[in-house]
Amino acid sequence: MLPGRSWHVSAATGSDERGNGTASNPLKSISAAAALAQPGDVVLVHGGEYRERVAPARGGTASLPITYMAAAGEHVAIKGSNELNWTARPDGTHVAGLPLTLFDTLDGSAEGERYNPFLQPLERCGGCSPHAVTTGQIFVGNTRLDKEFPSASAGEVAACAE
Repeated sequence: MLPGRSWHVSAATGSDERGNGTASNPLKSISAAAALAQPGDVVLVHGGEYRERVAPARGGTASLPITYMAAAGEHVAIKGSNELNWTARPDGTHVAGLPLTLFDTLDGSAEGERYNPFLQPLERCGGCSPHAVTTGQIFVGNTRLDKEFPSASAGEVAACAE
């Protein structure tokens, strides 16, 4: 069997809508290439920062693996995080909206239910505190920030009310 094709990905110059995965017309996301890659293919990721969850549509085989690799001499950073736009409040705190479109589905399909980790309690908080500990975490640098939820939804978010 012949080796597969190479899929090129470039965060800087690619397009998931118009790209065809060639070196001159790359895809923008690793996920788009992962959806197209077949056993024996190589996904060649060019330098840049990729903020996405990659859920390959299929695996390769022992003799024809699907290989994901950085382009020679280029630095690739894959982060499962997103940057948020924060708005300062008069009291000195900051707030950022988390639209559901920010989150992926657990199965990686476009049709699946979106998973918002900030609505999933990590632990019960013992009373309806707006300071819920959830599976979603926010970090600035290496410091985890406390999250505060609107008191109207604290019981739902923290799963405190029974």
